[in-house]
Amino acid sequence: MSKDALGVNRGREGHLPIQRALRRHRDRRISLLPGQPEARCPRWQRSYRRAAIVLDMIAVAVSSALYSLWGTADDQVVLAMGATVLVMTACALGVARAWDPVVLGHGSAEFSRLLRGFLGAAVVVALVSLASQLPAGRPWVFGVLPIAGALATFGRLGLRWELHRRRRAGAAMVQVLAVGTEDAVAALVAQTRRAPYEGWTITGACTPTGAEKAAVRSWPMCR
Repeated sequence: MSKDALGVNRGREGHLPIQRALRRHRDRRISLLPGQPEARCPRWQRSYRRAAIVLDMIAVAVSSALYSLWGTADDQVVLAMGATVLVMTACALGVARAWDPVVLGHGSAEFSRLLRGFLGAAVVVALVSLASQLPAGRPWVFGVLPIAGALATFGRLGLRWELHRRRRAGAAMVQVLAVGTEDAVAALVAQTRRAPYEGWTITGACTPTGAEKAAVRSWPMCR
């Protein structure tokens, strides 16, 4: 577990896509610092998280409704099991940190945690059904939850597509301060400009000598 430039503890899976550029310049000792002192998530990030939670729960509800069409259980059983599975899935996704703002909209960690959450919910439902000797839980483990996971994945892809569209328009960005050598900072600037959808806006640079390069000449410099 390490602490990144935004001051957030991350495991191996929590790296943001822009860190591909950092790995290319690791020998140049470049780092990023937050451009704003607030640790609170920006408004767009909170809205994105709420949208992800709502879409995940809608996916479970829609999958449960579909089971009432192709399944053999009566409506009361579907309603009771659907409510139970919805709560279990919400708890499993929370434990898997599938709604952590750090990974939402970035890389594959978001989808791996989403998959882990749905797998965890399926395991819990299977164990409860086995312990209670309820064969009615089998369709939920092998049918309803996998379909819900697929629907939630498509929902997350739609959210990410919309986020990338907003970032290409200059919205939903994170302001950061780049710290490192002149060449490394210039290379990182070029990377962020080539891929604005990754969400980084470098508003300043700090180099050991305070020297400027053409790519960062318009920003405040420190040494």
